[in-house]
Amino acid sequence: MKTNRSRVPSLPVPTDALTPIDERSPLEFPFGCFITDGPGYGGAQGFSWFPEATDVLAYLRNGIATLYETDNDATLLAASIASAMAGCERLAELDLARLNDALKGLCEVRWVGNLDDLYVGNHPFACEIQREFRENNYGDVRGFLDSEVEDFACHLAHYTQ
Repeated sequence: MKTNRSRVPSLPVPTDALTPIDERSPLEFPFGCFITDGPGYGGAQGFSWFPEATDVLAYLRNGIATLYETDNDATLLAASIASAMAGCERLAELDLARLNDALKGLCEVRWVGNLDDLYVGNHPFACEIQREFRENNYGDVRGFLDSEVEDFACHLAHYTQ
C-alpha cells in the first residue's frame, strides 16, 4: 500500500537561502536535481538543492539556459528548454528524456525530486545512490551523525559518479 507519509524526518526551515545551490544541504533544501556537464563543458557534476519543487523547475527553465548559453544560441537554447518543459507544473510531470534531448551536448539532468525520492525511491538513479550508500562504499560518511538520513545527506554531498 502506497502512502504519502515521508520517511525523512521533518525538515528545518532553510537557514541561508543565499548559500550556493550546489553547497546546500538537502536536509534544509529538500528539492533538487543532479546534472552532469557534457564533456565539452568540463564534465562537472553534482546536486543542486532548493527549498521548493517549483524552484527546481524555475532553475531548469531559466538557470540552465543562462549557464550554457553562447552568443550564437542563447535564444535558441531558452526556446528549446521552454518547449521541452511546456505544460510541466510539477517535478513528477517533467519528461527528463525530452529535456535532455533539448540539452544534448551541453549537459544531462540525471534526476529531479526530493530527498525522500533519493532515500527510498525506485528511480534508477536513486537506486544507484542507495545501493552505494547501503553497501558502505563511502564508509567514511556513515555512522557519525545523529541519524541515517543525516548520514545519507552527507553521502550526497560527496557523491560523484
